[in-house]
Amino acid sequence: SWGSLAASIFATTVPGVSCMMSLDGSEFHHYGSSADEDKEFDSTRYSPVFKTLQPEQSYMRLQTAPEQRQKAGDSIFNFITKLPGKSQVVTISNARHEDFTCLAQVVPESGNCKDSSFYRSISNHTISFLTGHLLPAE
Repeated sequence: SWGSLAASIFATTVPGVSCMMSLDGSEFHHYGSSADEDKEFDSTRYSPVFKTLQPEQSYMRLQTAPEQRQKAGDSIFNFITKLPGKSQVVTISNARHEDFTCLAQVVPESGNCKDSSFYRSISNHTISFLTGHLLPAE
């Protein structure tokens, strides 16, 4: 899925967008897993639109620990290099990519699955960031 990458590009074209939030999203690309995906990502990365992209919104990324995903010889496109404004990356240790969806919380509550605190932690970080950027200052 390239949803996070597409949303990051789209957010720079919409007036009034004050922040961007990424939940282990595709705007950071990890090369080496699939040659086809690498090629598709590069077609966007080297496009005229992306080359001139300069988001000014505040940005926060919650992510899994990179060392868990990285293979020998792997490289990562770091979206932070496109951001001249405030940016923040928070790593949720021991979390998996699927912990960044509500399924990690819904499934344990509906059956005898092991509970995970990752979703609550990710939700709290997300709500705090969005509250700080979307609600008017008091």
